[in-house]
Amino acid sequence: MFNLTDLLLLFGFIAVCGAFWQWRQQDEAARTYAQQLCKRHELQLLDIARKRGRPSWQHGLGWLAVFQFGFSSDRELRYEGRLELFNLRLKDTYIPPHRTPTELPEERVAPCAQPHMNMSYGKRPQDKH
Repeated sequence: MFNLTDLLLLFGFIAVCGAFWQWRQQDEAARTYAQQLCKRHELQLLDIARKRGRPSWQHGLGWLAVFQFGFSSDRELRYEGRLELFNLRLKDTYIPPHRTPTELPEERVAPCAQPHMNMSYGKRPQDKH
């Protein structure tokens, strides 16, 4: 009927499918956490990717994964943040220092009230001294 090799292959296949299922759930949870974090800090989420993962023993056997996500605070600069998940629980976050929309230079926030003038440091041809 079944020999030991068949059972080992079946258990191996089930383990790989279970790990894949866990990774997909973890990816979805990480995206949700990153979206919530960006919304809380008024940031634009650009992308998210799994940086690394490994089995870990923390209050039971589970999968410890680190995700890196890109975000922008002013739609021009890109910053990289980090999320750490154990199974589906958020364990740690890191958001680097970044500019907030209130720290933008004044010329980018409000339109200029005066027209720009061409400046010259030399004499113009029509100037006579």
